[in-house]
Amino acid sequence: MNETEPAPFRFAPAQGELQDLVLRDGAISALSFGAYRFWMKTHLRGLIWRRTTLGGDPFEYDGTALELLRGALIAVLALSSGLLVFNLGLAYVGLALWSSWSPGLSAALSAIAILPVLEFARFAARRYRLRRTRWRGLRFGMDGSVFAFLRIWLGWSLLMALTLGLSRPWLRVARERYLSRAMLYGDARFDFEGGARGIFRDWLSVWFAAMMALGAYMLVRQIRFGVIYGGVRVDIMSFATPVIALILAWLVFRLWCRYRAMELALFMSARRVRGVRIACDLDERGLIRPALATLVRAILAGAVLAVLLIAFATLMLRLAVAIEGGDPSAFALSLDLSLLGRFETFGGRATFIFAAWINYAAGMLFLMWLWQAVWWPRVHGNLMAASTATGLETLADVRQRPEEKTIAAEGFADALDVAGL
Repeated sequence: MNETEPAPFRFAPAQGELQDLVLRDGAISALSFGAYRFWMKTHLRGLIWRRTTLGGDPFEYDGTALELLRGALIAVLALSSGLLVFNLGLAYVGLALWSSWSPGLSAALSAIAILPVLEFARFAARRYRLRRTRWRGLRFGMDGSVFAFLRIWLGWSLLMALTLGLSRPWLRVARERYLSRAMLYGDARFDFEGGARGIFRDWLSVWFAAMMALGAYMLVRQIRFGVIYGGVRVDIMSFATPVIALILAWLVFRLWCRYRAMELALFMSARRVRGVRIACDLDERGLIRPALATLVRAILAGAVLAVLLIAFATLMLRLAVAIEGGDPSAFALSLDLSLLGRFETFGGRATFIFAAWINYAAGMLFLMWLWQAVWWPRVHGNLMAASTATGLETLADVRQRPEEKTIAAEGFADALDVAGL
């Protein structure tokens, strides 16, 4: 390829390749209650990275599952200790200042306190992924201070709270600007040249639509309108309210997709490294079509799965009752674990637990399939198809930086389950 021509991004997995991996590793992960998720995530990233190319050259991922597992264990220990100390402090302050301490207030304060940890997790997750990514033999990297990043996030978050969410685009751009300028490719540092003004109008339409939809829905719920049919009064609004709610939700969702597409395109186009420039023309169709495809598959596959699980649960519960030797009418056909105490024999309990385990694993596998094999690949593929890069020849003199002696895995992101792919 001529280096002066725009080089396309591509995401082209083989037919069924990604789905087979998700179903295989997802089944093991679900049956092991998530213990295998670190290996599943590593396998997924390896596949996605090598099937994503720029100018015909694939990306490479060389992270390991043991790094993710070790990071998650350390993060769980740190998070549990920190939350314990925080809640003990809340309890002490509450008892010292008030005679009673509301559990709801304590939960709200705990939720607010976890927000900075979530941002720290996202910072660490991106840093780890970059340090474990290579292209044309050179490794990406990321430096910067997590505390400087948190200061930026906290300042803009307070402003967003004061403006009732109107300043969200500035928060997003400021956050992405810091992260992008901390990114490295070999010894070449990235830059970020973009502002929030270009996406503010789209966000404003989302904000106003959401406020108007909420107000309209609350107003509709207060309206009482009915007709007399055959001597029976029929409340028309009880049928109209769900329809109106769906229409309003679709309007807000479509506007949100347009804003999100503009935001993603801005983030891609604003990044610079040496003379490389990225152009991205992603629009809302690149998000709406995957969402509709995911919804259709969720309804169709979900209905089939529900029928199969109901049949399986009924069969296993009847088997458990038969082993128990009791009256079937005394046992509810439910896999609620609170019913486990009704079974007195080992065989009855084991059969019940096995049925509940398979039911849980099937549900988790279905969700993983929807997210990682249906929704995400379509969005990623559309984003790559909408993006091109020019100036790749300016990277010819880039050299590899010395590799970090220790690469901390994204433990907090895994512990909080915000790392995604």
